[in-house]
Amino acid sequence: LLLSGYRYRRANKSQIIWRCCRNDCAGRVRFDGTGYIKVTDHLHAPNPEET
Repeated sequence: LLLSGYRYRRANKSQIIWRCCRNDCAGRVRFDGTGYIKVTDHLHAPNPEET
């Protein structure tokens, strides 16, 4: 998942919670059925080159 300059991977098989691809980052988003909601802030700046 690419969102707002950040790259995410599934945190579980349900595809509801997505976590930042960087292992040292706590960034998380949740999909509520209509859109993505930020759960936890990232520990780094976004990388627009990845999107």
